[in-house]
Amino acid sequence: MATSPILAFIDFRTNQAQRKARGTMKKEKGSIQCGGPSGGRQRSAAYIYAIIVDGVVRYIGKGRNGRMYTHLIEAKRTSARCPTGTAHLSPRMHRKLVETVRAGSQITETVITSGLSDRATYQLESRIIGEFHKFRPGQLWNTIDERFLDPQYLPDEWNDPENQLYRLPRPLGNPQPARGWATSCRSAARCRPPRVT
Repeated sequence: MATSPILAFIDFRTNQAQRKARGTMKKEKGSIQCGGPSGGRQRSAAYIYAIIVDGVVRYIGKGRNGRMYTHLIEAKRTSARCPTGTAHLSPRMHRKLVETVRAGSQITETVITSGLSDRATYQLESRIIGEFHKFRPGQLWNTIDERFLDPQYLPDEWNDPENQLYRLPRPLGNPQPARGWATSCRSAARCRPPRVT
C-alpha cells in the first residue's frame, strides 16, 4: 500500500495512543478528562488530534483546550436520547460516531501534535486530511470536499462523498469543469460577450 511520511507518523502515534488507552482504560472507565491536552482552563496553543475507532483513525481535527473531547461527549448524549435510527444525524462524522458508540466500539482521542499557531495548525490539518484522502480514501469520516482540496491529494478512485457535489468527476485529467464551476478566463477578450452587428 502506498503511503507517506505523514501517514507513517500518524500510524505510529495511533499505535502509541492505543497502547496507552489499554493501560489506563481500567482506571478511568467512564470518566472524562476536562481541559484538553494542556490540562487547564486557560487558552492553550492549538493542536491537531485524531479520533481512533477500534484502532483505525477515523477523524482528524484541530482544536484548543478540550475540543477533541466534545465529539465523543456529544455522540454519547445523542446515543442516549435519540431513537435507534441515525440517518437524520448530521454531519456524517457525528452520525458515524453515534453508531460506533451504540456498537460498543473502542474510541480513543489523541493529540497528534500541539504547540502550533492557528495558521500552522490549519495548514497541517489540511495536509494530513489530504494525505489520508490520497492514500486511504474513505477511511476518514471528515467531510471532504474535493473542490477545495489541493489536486495533489486527489485519489484515482473515491466513491464515498458526503454529498455528490463534493466529488470531482473522474478521470481526473478530464478537461471539463466540475458541475457548478465557472470556467476561468485567461484573457479579458475571451470573457467579453460577442459583439452584435
